[in-house]
Amino acid sequence: MNCGKCAESVFNKFEGTPDVAVGQGTYTTPEMQDATGVKQVMMSPAEIEQMLVKGGPGSHAVIGVDWEAGGGHWYNAYYVGDKVWAVDGQTGEISPWLGVDPGTVRNWDAGITTK
Repeated sequence: MNCGKCAESVFNKFEGTPDVAVGQGTYTTPEMQDATGVKQVMMSPAEIEQMLVKGGPGSHAVIGVDWEAGGGHWYNAYYVGDKVWAVDGQTGEISPWLGVDPGTVRNWDAGITTK
């Protein structure tokens, strides 16, 4: 799986960094923090959305979720000014926030970059 590297690539795109091909493997939370330079903070989905809206249009986040059944996933969130979107660089899906079934998630964390 390479969801962490895909989430980093989307983060870089939102930051205006040139495209870089992603490899295999994923990241632990400390590795994601090192890759993006943004601290991942545990918070609820509602808190993530509120922080993005408060940050203004263009604010974005790397989202980490731990599944109830074990394992986890990295993806991104982006605030366009009237709505927060979930952006999954691994699958290519863009969907309304939350982007995943909240009933399947044990923990949420976010590294938020405001504009």
